[in-house]
Amino acid sequence: MKQTVNNPCLACGGRVSRLLHALTYPDQHYPGLFEMRECAGCGLLFNSPRLSDAEIAQLYDGDYYVFQERERDAARRVALLASQTLGVAAPYCEARDVLEVGCAKGYLLAQLRAQGWQVRGVELATAAAEFARQRFGLDVYSGTLADCLARPGFEPASVLLCTDVIEHVPAPLALLQDMRRALKPRGWLVLGTPNADADHRRALGPRWLGFNPFHIFLFNRANLSRLLDQAGFDLVRAYTYANDDPPRPAPARWRDGLRDRLRETLRASGLLPVLRRARSGMLAIADSPVSLHGLQADLARGQLPALHSYAASADARSARSAACRGDNLVLIARARS
Repeated sequence: MKQTVNNPCLACGGRVSRLLHALTYPDQHYPGLFEMRECAGCGLLFNSPRLSDAEIAQLYDGDYYVFQERERDAARRVALLASQTLGVAAPYCEARDVLEVGCAKGYLLAQLRAQGWQVRGVELATAAAEFARQRFGLDVYSGTLADCLARPGFEPASVLLCTDVIEHVPAPLALLQDMRRALKPRGWLVLGTPNADADHRRALGPRWLGFNPFHIFLFNRANLSRLLDQAGFDLVRAYTYANDDPPRPAPARWRDGLRDRLRETLRASGLLPVLRRARSGMLAIADSPVSLHGLQADLARGQLPALHSYAASADARSARSAACRGDNLVLIARARS
């Protein structure tokens, strides 16, 4: 029941594309081949033919890796992410009033609130939104940004943060248009996503981490800038983080094939979900809950990356960052009046 999409291309209007990779994801119960195509006009990478929106949503039930993290690991990861994105954008943003679209379990918003920001969130996954409300006392709307905008009394934000979301969305231009509506006049958008122009992507081919069944669009600086312009934003800055040198191609090893065959055997026998649940249970036992007070203490002791720390790093100053050839792309844009 897959459908052909992105013809014409949503970024450039082109109708010519080529098959880049045909991948399989049995662990995520993805049916058949996940075909990633590349637009000949603008380099947009997109999954086509694609599952319906409802079938894509079902892939997230219990299998989405972000929601399986240990709490301490999640707190460290999002502290670094905040530094790599909002930390770089903070000098542009006079107000400290942020709405995060796709805030997951709220770890990043909780850390920003601990540092004096006024914070709100929107999260489609009901359980994650409830976790953010119950654990951290955050104002998180459970649903889409469009639904949130339709609520009576919605107040636009000064800053909108959206990282690792737009690559999951079947209608990215519509999402950007909703983001424009969610911002005050001349408000700021900080948008992060895997980088389709990454040197790692070219070096690793189908083994690049940006390829997975949850990522249905992958953008580069040029085509994402086009969409921002169409949605009513002016690009102010573009850069990448995770700018280390790509690995040299490694020859295939016999144990790689053995590992794949073992995984397929476990999946066919029905044991793979059982082992996955057992592993999740062991992680939960080893984990320790994170609280708002604990985050405040960890930030004060320097046990989590400070918001300003990444901007002065060697990674931020690298030539690959300025050329937008690192693994993760960030665009800082301002809403037009």
